[in-house]
Amino acid sequence: MVHPIHKALPVLLALVLTALPVPQTAAEHNGPCIATDPVNPLLAGGGVVRFTEDPDAGAWTPWWIGPGQVHVAPPPATASATTAEELAELHAWQENRTSFQSFKAALVDSGPAGRFWEDKMLDLVIENSPLPKKNPPRMALMMGLLETAMHDALVISWHYKYCYERPAPYHVDPLLRPLVEERDLPSYPSEHAAVAAAASEILEHFFPDKDVDEDGFTILENGRLAADSRLWGGGNYRSDVEAGFSIGKQVAAYVLAERASDGQDAQWDPSTRPVHHDGSDPDFPANCVYIETPDNGNPPLEPAWGNVDPIWLDSGDQFRVPPPPPCDGPDWMAQTRDLWEAYLNLTDRQKEIADYWEAGELTVLPPGMNLQIAMDKSEEYGLSTMHHVRVLAYVAVAQADVGIAAWDSKYAYWAERPITSVHRYAWDLDPKYDGWWEANTNPTTGEVINRWFPHAVTPQFPGYVSGHASFTGAGQQVLKHLFPEDVPEFRAYQTDAAMARFYGGIHIRSDNDVGVELGIDVGDHIAQRIAEDGYGLAYLK
Repeated sequence: MVHPIHKALPVLLALVLTALPVPQTAAEHNGPCIATDPVNPLLAGGGVVRFTEDPDAGAWTPWWIGPGQVHVAPPPATASATTAEELAELHAWQENRTSFQSFKAALVDSGPAGRFWEDKMLDLVIENSPLPKKNPPRMALMMGLLETAMHDALVISWHYKYCYERPAPYHVDPLLRPLVEERDLPSYPSEHAAVAAAASEILEHFFPDKDVDEDGFTILENGRLAADSRLWGGGNYRSDVEAGFSIGKQVAAYVLAERASDGQDAQWDPSTRPVHHDGSDPDFPANCVYIETPDNGNPPLEPAWGNVDPIWLDSGDQFRVPPPPPCDGPDWMAQTRDLWEAYLNLTDRQKEIADYWEAGELTVLPPGMNLQIAMDKSEEYGLSTMHHVRVLAYVAVAQADVGIAAWDSKYAYWAERPITSVHRYAWDLDPKYDGWWEANTNPTTGEVINRWFPHAVTPQFPGYVSGHASFTGAGQQVLKHLFPEDVPEFRAYQTDAAMARFYGGIHIRSDNDVGVELGIDVGDHIAQRIAEDGYGLAYLK
């Protein structure tokens, strides 16, 4: 039943509007949008409502698809029977919402609109990281597509918000008591519904085997629930929610279609794998080619990933690094000895660093760690929804693309892991190794050394370059451009992540140093977009 005040709303608004000054001109917007409701600009121009949250963000440069490619029809007129009916629905929810609906409304509304989905995405990564094809480079690509899809859904939403300037229901109905934050932002379309649809579709694509969560809902059902929570909490009209949800679905469909033939499903030809020689055959000297290690006997992980199309880079080999040190040359052997001696003298603090940055199974993985740092930095600076997603999109694209670039270099050179080098040296299979152990300040028999495992578990892919150093190098480099006052903090993360792999005994120093350099190159290249993205500025305290 429609409450009497809602039946009278069109008349009441019409009476109020006759006393308001008519604004001189409406804001200009690019894209297919023609505002036809005279009430909304009158309310804004007369000071009844204030729209101040990032009014220009609808003109930001999209990563994939913008307002000109997604048409959103005008909302119901503010002084209309349809709006009155929508207000009545919100009052019905206000009187009858369950504790779960109240909780969900508050949870989805907490922080920037994309934060709920970033947290859910990281939970999915943790839960699924032990499974095939839920590894760092694939999850990094997922993060890149998720964040850029949410970014574009929000840019489109903002464009139409500031074209139609529809006041939120709590702006026009004093009897509505919303559970969500009241914001100085047009209501139509709903940004929370837009990111809910975009994010849930992307996550469903990458986690198709995910059944239900702890509440018994699928990923797509959670998308619908998150959108509907805007009704339960009194934050948006139903037409706001449906328009936003449609935007998100269209953006996700476009992104996934664009990536349908990006190479991530390409099959690797094992016959192209170089043969490992340990030096025991005089006709075949040791070649330092990667081979499965005693602490991780799984086959090489994603050897074709370097051929996947990046999001922003031209190709995976755009920044291919130079070759590693010559196999078993003085530099290689000195670096291996350096690692061995560091292992024998690891401090508790070094072990803590190695453990903190290991980011193996049942964690958010290395790219997730960099997204968490960006999320925390966004919260520290109090960024709005649009600026939060802007930052996260840059960092996520850096993770996606540097994952492809690092895997290109890894399988261009197939460099063996330190455990393989150490075990080979232990048996003195070649005269060049004579004296290697004598130079060690802690002599150990070859038999014992050959049973040595490093502090961390050796990943199942070549060592040069370090993936973790590359991920952190790129992610933190982008953050340096976005938050220039915090450069020392980001540089420290780059150093710690790289050294953690050395302390863990799974990378010699050149693996890490060159990995960070690769990440810096990728991050700097992506950051060139900042000046042309429609906002163009960094963030200062």
